[in-house]
Amino acid sequence: MRTRIPLAVVALLAVSACGSTVQQSSTTTLNGTSGDGLSSASGSSTGDAGTLGTGAAAGAGGSSTGLGTSGSAGVGTDGSTGLGNTGGSSGDPTGGGSDGTGAPPLPSQGSTGLGVTAKTISIGIGYSTDGDAANAAIGAGSFTQGDEKGSAQALIDEINAHGGVAGRKLVGVFHGYNVTSATPGSTQDQAACDDWTVDHKVIAVMSSSLTDTLVACLKQRGVLLIKAGQIVDADQTYLRSYSNELLLATMSQDRIFKDQAQAFQRQKYFTGWNTVNGTPGATTKVGVLTYDNDSFTRSLRHVILPALKAAGHAPAESDVIQVHKVQQQSDTAGTTAQIKSAVLRLQSDGVTHVVLGDASAFIMEFFAANARTQGYFPRLGVTSGAAPEAVFEAGLATAQQLNGISGNGWLPTLDLPGAEANKHTNSAAKRCLEILKRRTGQQPANANEATIALGDCDSLFIFQKAMSLAPTLSPAGLLAGFDKLAGSYVSPTVGPTFVSSNQHDTAVQAWDLNWVSSCTCVRYSSQRRVPSL
Repeated sequence: MRTRIPLAVVALLAVSACGSTVQQSSTTTLNGTSGDGLSSASGSSTGDAGTLGTGAAAGAGGSSTGLGTSGSAGVGTDGSTGLGNTGGSSGDPTGGGSDGTGAPPLPSQGSTGLGVTAKTISIGIGYSTDGDAANAAIGAGSFTQGDEKGSAQALIDEINAHGGVAGRKLVGVFHGYNVTSATPGSTQDQAACDDWTVDHKVIAVMSSSLTDTLVACLKQRGVLLIKAGQIVDADQTYLRSYSNELLLATMSQDRIFKDQAQAFQRQKYFTGWNTVNGTPGATTKVGVLTYDNDSFTRSLRHVILPALKAAGHAPAESDVIQVHKVQQQSDTAGTTAQIKSAVLRLQSDGVTHVVLGDASAFIMEFFAANARTQGYFPRLGVTSGAAPEAVFEAGLATAQQLNGISGNGWLPTLDLPGAEANKHTNSAAKRCLEILKRRTGQQPANANEATIALGDCDSLFIFQKAMSLAPTLSPAGLLAGFDKLAGSYVSPTVGPTFVSSNQHDTAVQAWDLNWVSSCTCVRYSSQRRVPSL
């Protein structure tokens, strides 16, 4: 699920909507509206929100493109059963006929695939057992995780209270990761894969991972990975290699950095800069600081550097610096040392503009700490991956360091201060947090915890939506269901999405992101759709 493997400030991006708290509860019932929440039990003929629907007027006699309960024409005698195929006869636990999307009805009995029995559908759920400790260890203790496992179970209980999925009880198979452990990440990933495919059988896994071992193992064993662990994750080459992986709440690196380059031009990012004062100046010299894994290296060489060259600001090779991408706590010391060295190099070379190819605000935090010590205030180019607002509000960077920041973002709850972020909160997010409050008696203690909770809902909402389109109850059928989603699913984290057999990175909209001195905060402008590649 979203940010299931929070690693210290690697979790900062993956778990934070760090700003003021996201709106955490809602009295909205969603009856007859946009239908992108979990199901309402009333089953009225006007159409309730249903188990997941994302179409307008969910549940109105099969007209919904979403997954919701269909009211008087829908599933079960009380209209509250979970899968919500519309047009079936009253009392049919699977809804019978069309689901409003043209997909055939799913079978209601018998095991048709891995993780499916006549009565249950099992999904794997990864979570961290020590995320708070990992964050605290590197000075990010304000980014707490909340009860990850408890939130996921509460959502599963809500689904089961309204009929489950395909007339079956949804069962979560939980596996805990220990990110402060000395056990290698690949070993932990293999153990998780074995748990979900050998010790237990699941139709899909909702988790992040520490290495590529998990997705490779799941692909070999025919299981889909629904992943939302890092805000900047894979590139298109990676996604083509692992067609069993779906990235929630993000875009491929290729799309992100291509869009960022266009944002730079609109924001006049390359105008001169004074790195002593952190204010406009007379000089422009560009450098890049990013990670060294395969996806980041490909994006660097094929997207970022060509875009900088086309803009007339190709960096010197010595000012293109890659650091090791942290996967678990034991990696942090080496990478922080590399970032410190990079700050000294870029400063000594007179670099005035530093493009940060960050994934989870780890580079941002430690670049800020070391640059501040050196009295070095370059103009930073960022994406949501650097989480400048979150870092600022945590006291890990100053306004002087963030002055002039430009780039692009697609996660309002992460990128913006609370009041601004709340303007982007959709009904799916409100409904998600209301369910968790009702079922657990708790609200997220901070925006970081709220974002994890929204990610839990995102994973389960899209799972249900894809299941409504799946031709069979099997991992292959579920993947086919995902590939039929197109633009029908609305995410509680990023709003509109698009999924097809050629696009498994789901986010589609972005904004220009920049620092506004008058409010000492990040603001959005120039909303747009980011095209597929």
